[in-house]
Amino acid sequence: MSELISKDVVLHVAWLARIFLTDEQVEEMTKQFNEILLYFRKLDAVDTSNVPLELYVTPLKNIARDDIVGVSLNPDEALKNAPKREGRYFKAPKMM
Repeated sequence: MSELISKDVVLHVAWLARIFLTDEQVEEMTKQFNEILLYFRKLDAVDTSNVPLELYVTPLKNIARDDIVGVSLNPDEALKNAPKREGRYFKAPKMM
């Protein structure tokens, strides 16, 4: 198998992603990347000139429902089971 991706490229991508790989992992990733690229080369060789363009691969069409305005809860009813609240709002712990 001709090497399309070198170990240096794998190490560079790992460095960019802040992933630390062992030597064995670098070997395995290099092999896997090259196998994937060789498979794409096989796909490129397939003649698709007589294949019709398909915009949808499933028979589903627009499955979104229409928006229907309904009755909403009032703030007191919406917050009645909240463990913590502050005025008309749910109170949650700070994330940052």
